Amino acid sequence: MTNVHESLADWETLPAKELDGHRAIAVTINDTTIDGQLIYRDQQADAAVRVESLTFDGFNGPVIVNINETGNLLVRDTFKAINILKETK
Repeated sequence: MTNVHESLADWETLPAKELDGHRAIAVTINDTTIDGQLIYRDQQADAAVRVESLTFDGFNGPVIVNINETGNLLVRDTFKAINILKETK
């Protein structure tokens, strides 16, 4: 297992699927801290739009989204910060 204190500095440019299973600590806009494993989801909205997302188990909604492989974005209307660690399950 990787040292739990090491963060993924390049998480925004990695393929979204590679973040599946990584431990993440996120802070919501209401200052709630969520600490858990990221879960990858992939959906084809239509022929031209592919949406990849990462969420926490038991959390309703995405934490990170990636549309048409343009880069991973934190969902800013729900979260204000995230630290994705190299640690995986």
